[in-house]
Amino acid sequence: MHYGRKLNPENHTGTPPWGPGRPGWHIECSVMSSRYLGRQFDIHGGGRDLIFPHHENEIAQSEAYFGVKPWVKYWIHVGYLTIRGEKMSKSLGNIIPVHEVLSKYEPEVLRLYLLSTHYRSQLDFTWEGLEHTKSVMKRMENLVKLVKAYLEELEPPSRIPDNVGKTIEELERLRTGFFNALDDDFNTTKAMPYLHKFISLANKSLMGKPEYPIVVKVYEILQDFNRVLGVLDKYLQPPLTPSENLVRELVKIIVEVRQIHRRRRDYEVADWIRSELSKLGIKLIDKKDKTIWIIEG
Repeated sequence: MHYGRKLNPENHTGTPPWGPGRPGWHIECSVMSSRYLGRQFDIHGGGRDLIFPHHENEIAQSEAYFGVKPWVKYWIHVGYLTIRGEKMSKSLGNIIPVHEVLSKYEPEVLRLYLLSTHYRSQLDFTWEGLEHTKSVMKRMENLVKLVKAYLEELEPPSRIPDNVGKTIEELERLRTGFFNALDDDFNTTKAMPYLHKFISLANKSLMGKPEYPIVVKVYEILQDFNRVLGVLDKYLQPPLTPSENLVRELVKIIVEVRQIHRRRRDYEVADWIRSELSKLGIKLIDKKDKTIWIIEG
């Protein structure tokens, strides 16, 4: 039965003997939910415009039928996605298809952009907002690459240096703030500033010759953040293929050849190698006694 239609048992017109009733899509959603999630489940989502009558009807009929209360433990009613202050809708013709966004930005950028606003709040879509989020994603990606490069180069110390405690404590404070915000009604708006501060502090802590415990702590927290955000999977998780390993070994050899030229004060050749690697998207970071390299992209 469609919303607003009044059926007659004989000719499918007019009002049925039991009254106008409610639309059949309430029943459909209860049936689909129970079919795949059971008689009672934890989370049910939907737009805030569905609170009444749709979700209230779902609750009433499902709790009555299954004899459980509550039928759903947590409801997540999301705010509208708007453009120039108007709700996106087919009738207004102001919809931007997802495929159009993904033709210009990586899926991770869109995901992080949508997470920047509290799920119950209205989000006004702008290309400028996506561009800003893209720059944040780039900072996160480069941080992961830098940390992984350090983890390959540095050796664990025999004892933890005394000067790392304060930095590790501050990094932990930012991680705690991030997750405390998420525990408050999944408040991503409040959590994101902790992420930005973490990125800045991590980059500052990795300048010069970073201490191994700090590098490990930064990598550990990045993994924790990503378990929620899910935007760094391809940088944190996939193992390298044999061909990727071969490329890494070749780059290491080239970087070492450059180091030899630097020690000989043959800076013209050393600078040429740096320039050519940069054209391939490989960034070199010279330290006092070694060179760290990361792949930009």
